[in-house]
Amino acid sequence: MFRRIAILLLLVGIWATPSLAQTAARCAPYQEQSVATDLEIATRMAASAAAAVGDTETFATWFGTYTDRNAEQVRAVLKQVHAKLLSQRLALTCATKSDQTCQEAFAWVFPASGVIRLCPDYFFLPSMERAHAGEDINLGSREGALIHEISHAVSGTDDDCITWADCRTLARRSPATAILSANSYESFAEDVMLQLMAAAETVAPPM
Repeated sequence: MFRRIAILLLLVGIWATPSLAQTAARCAPYQEQSVATDLEIATRMAASAAAAVGDTETFATWFGTYTDRNAEQVRAVLKQVHAKLLSQRLALTCATKSDQTCQEAFAWVFPASGVIRLCPDYFFLPSMERAHAGEDINLGSREGALIHEISHAVSGTDDDCITWADCRTLARRSPATAILSANSYESFAEDVMLQLMAAAETVAPPM
C-alpha cells in the first residue's frame, strides 16, 4: 500500500503542470512550453535515478559490474545534475539548423558557460510520456537529453556512446568508460523512470 502511494505521488508530480519559472531564450512559444515541461520532468528523473543507484540489474545494464566506488561516482554525478536542475539557473537557448553544431545533434552545451543550445531535432525527440506509451527511445528522450547535456556541464562527462544499444555494449566492455559517458546517465535515468511508470500502472487500483 505504501509503495503504491509513493509511486503514484511521484508520477502525479512528474506530470504536474510546470511552473514555467525557467524558460529558454530565442524559442517559439510552443518550444518554451515544451522546455518548461521537460525541465520539470528531468528534475524528477535525475532525483529518481540518483535514488535508484545500487547493486541492481539496471545499474549493470548502463554502468557495468557494480562496485561501491563506481556507484558513488554515478550517484554523485546524478545529484549534481539534479541540483543544477533544481536551482532553476540553467541558461538555455533554441538554435537553428544553420548552427553548424546542430547538423548532427539534438542539443549541445558550451563547457565554459554551461549554456545549453537546443537544436531543432531536440523537439522531435519523444517525451517520457510517449516513451511509456511505447514510442522508441533508442536515441533518447527530450528530458533525457537535458540530463545528458547538464552532466557535460557539471561533471565533465564525455560522449562515448550514442544509442541505448551502444551504451549497453559500452557498459559490458568498459565500466570505467561508461561511468564517464553522458548518454549512460541519460539512458539510466530514462530506464529508471520507465520502470517506475510501469510499476505505478501495475499497482494502481482499477478505475
